[in-house]
Amino acid sequence: MLDAGTLSYDQVYLQSLTAKSAGKLKLAQGGLGWKESSTAQVTTLASADFSSIAWFRAMRGYELRIYLKDGSVHKFDGLPAEALEELKDFVKEHYQVPFETKELSVKGWNWGKAEIDGNHLEFKVGDRMAFDLPLKEVTNAVVTIKDEIAIEFSQPENVDKKTDTLVEMRLYVPGNESDSAEEGDEGLDAAKSLCEKIKGFSEMNQVTGEVIVSLPELPCIVPRGRFQMDMTPSYLRLHGKSYDHKILYSSIVKLFLLPKADEMHVLFVLALDPPIRQGQTRYPFLVFQFNKDEEIEVALQNIDEETIKSKYEGKLQMQYDAPTFEVVSTLFRLLAGQKIIVPGSFRSQGNGNSIKCAFKANEGFLYPLERNILFLPKPVTLIPNGEISHVEFARMGSGSGNPRSFDLKFYLKSGQDVSFSNIAKEEYQFLEDFLKQKNIDFRSKDEDEGRRKKVTKEFSDSEDEAAVKRMRMNGDDESSPDEDYDDGGDESSVGEEYDEDFNSDEDSNEEEGSESEAASEADDTATEED
Repeated sequence: MLDAGTLSYDQVYLQSLTAKSAGKLKLAQGGLGWKESSTAQVTTLASADFSSIAWFRAMRGYELRIYLKDGSVHKFDGLPAEALEELKDFVKEHYQVPFETKELSVKGWNWGKAEIDGNHLEFKVGDRMAFDLPLKEVTNAVVTIKDEIAIEFSQPENVDKKTDTLVEMRLYVPGNESDSAEEGDEGLDAAKSLCEKIKGFSEMNQVTGEVIVSLPELPCIVPRGRFQMDMTPSYLRLHGKSYDHKILYSSIVKLFLLPKADEMHVLFVLALDPPIRQGQTRYPFLVFQFNKDEEIEVALQNIDEETIKSKYEGKLQMQYDAPTFEVVSTLFRLLAGQKIIVPGSFRSQGNGNSIKCAFKANEGFLYPLERNILFLPKPVTLIPNGEISHVEFARMGSGSGNPRSFDLKFYLKSGQDVSFSNIAKEEYQFLEDFLKQKNIDFRSKDEDEGRRKKVTKEFSDSEDEAAVKRMRMNGDDESSPDEDYDDGGDESSVGEEYDEDFNSDEDSNEEEGSESEAASEADDTATEED
């Protein structure tokens, strides 16, 4: 619609991977503006920044594409066919930049050529573009196997989980870059070269002014590797050897800080929804392992004292010099705004916070917490107490008359069950007391009550009878089962509950399962508390 030197169109979409609502597009001599109908958010572009303009056939009608001098591209979809001629005349009169009418490839071929054009990746069939992707939406790009690139995309916030979104795309790029190859040189691997270009043009390798703190080389055991962590006010970015991940703080469901049974390490666990992906494997949990005595010194950047007082209630410090696990957990608690769950009142036969057991073929430790049952390290298995229907003790009397271990099976209200095996017989009474305290129904698989009493008696008559009674008495006297870590505002010291948590005499000889098997099983078994 032409109106006194301006053009305006209704029901026009500012195109992106998550475009949902239309708005009004208005062109004037100084540039153009688009106002979203639902939020009244305004986007403006100055005509002095235009380098060229193109007209395409699109899914909602026609698309006006604005190319800027900095290489970025803005697309407006939903324009009527009759707008073409008046737009041509308007651009020629007021913007003095090239205006092209381009045709898209509609052959339907899935082979062609992928090229970087500005901040977009274009896939061309012949000399026509089939589709393009905004590189600013790319969160990770990696060569998974020979000649294949996996490109992962960021997911929108505050969107219905039933909505379909583009998560990943794979491109097969065979051969070498012959253009750059000299005589006698085979040239660069084409897939690796394109992958590096995508990383360079996307925001993955861009260090922006948003980063508040960088933590180098954090050891991670799920998934295995070392990651540099950059933390911003709204998200964190993990940089690994092969994979990079952007994680919104709003995606962090729970945080756990738990002592390992060897009394030398601390496990820091992030529960994520949605999970991160590495190839075909999803990881709903990240598990970092820190040496209890290792310290780190970091300084905050791109933040001032006034922001710390107004946004973080003065709890952030400009400088940290403390044990690594304490610094990392404190930063997560304040920046992500999540409470940190630590061990509660449960104590094992060895006065630890966990019991040694096996989940399928993987040995690990079971942490009975105040509101959850958590198995670590791999595969991470979280069972909220509220989702447990009942618990069954199994293999109580199998084999010899004095069994050395038993199994524990959790039946969930969803109909699923999760089993843990090879639990030392000395832990039986402590688990029973814990289940009673949490009002969780439990039973023995052996329906003969007399045999159950006999097995219980065998446990109590063992050489550890005095220790069992003493631990049970200590558990009953526990008066501070609080599982939320709060250092009381002192960011440079650890609360007393940590000193208790590391007082563990359990066996530390732990075997770790294979990472690929653990990761695939994590999706099947992990559940999250609402």
